[in-house]
Amino acid sequence: CQIGCDEVDSNLRSHHHGTTGDATSEGRAASLEPRPVMHTFYEPDGSNDQTEEGELRLLEAWKKHWTDAGWDTKVLTMKDARAHPKFEEYEEVMLMSALSEYNRMCYYRWVAMATLEGGGYMSDFDTFPLAGAVGWTEKPGRFTVHDAGSVPCLLSASQREWERLAGELFESSKRHADERRWTDMYNLQEIRVYRQRDVFPAETLFKNLPLDRKICDDIEGRRAVHFSHHSIKVGLDAGAIEQDEELKGREQIQAKNSQRGEIATKWIKMVEDTCEELASKVSTKTK
Repeated sequence: CQIGCDEVDSNLRSHHHGTTGDATSEGRAASLEPRPVMHTFYEPDGSNDQTEEGELRLLEAWKKHWTDAGWDTKVLTMKDARAHPKFEEYEEVMLMSALSEYNRMCYYRWVAMATLEGGGYMSDFDTFPLAGAVGWTEKPGRFTVHDAGSVPCLLSASQREWERLAGELFESSKRHADERRWTDMYNLQEIRVYRQRDVFPAETLFKNLPLDRKICDDIEGRRAVHFSHHSIKVGLDAGAIEQDEELKGREQIQAKNSQRGEIATKWIKMVEDTCEELASKVSTKTK
């Protein structure tokens, strides 16, 4: 989803839904080896802290970056979720919950992924690939949260595992129906799943300027970077993201959240250029 939560604890990062469309493969030659597919989920509901236009630009940037990294992309919607044989049962749980419409949508992404034969990968559409995502072709098996902080911004599993997790999450949501903060992210904290340290939080970039060797070392081997809503606020507070002088408070944050596609593209390029330059200097010294 632009999957995430309306309220973000200071120690947890938010997450996201994606946009409609079939798997994309424009601009690439036919290959004997099928490209892996990265899925996301998108349903505009007007409740998120950014404009719909900004969401769509972010989604297009997400598609481009994953395509350039060697993946096809596919955006799931409520149409996919409704194809699940237990959709009506799951919908009843959501209708009884105190969650906002936005956070209900976040639960439905799990149902949509459970309909895919063979399972697969899913990311929030504010999660962009790094060099470590190129050539990443492991077949999804056991359910894996690729963010060590348990933010479900990059996930993978077989269809059976997606089905299992969807069932457990909705059962838990039923038990916590009166809790507005019982989002899928908080819910996931109580479920034992395999976790990997594949995602780099964008707020770490924003808080560590100028970019240096330590950032390059920390980011090496990571698969993706997550430009969450929370990271944008951190970037504004740290002075890493330029503020619009005429905007204040929530309007400032909404404006920058609506520019996340552009911000992500800019910062990924900065990281790549910085790390390439530092690597080149090291190589020159060793010759």
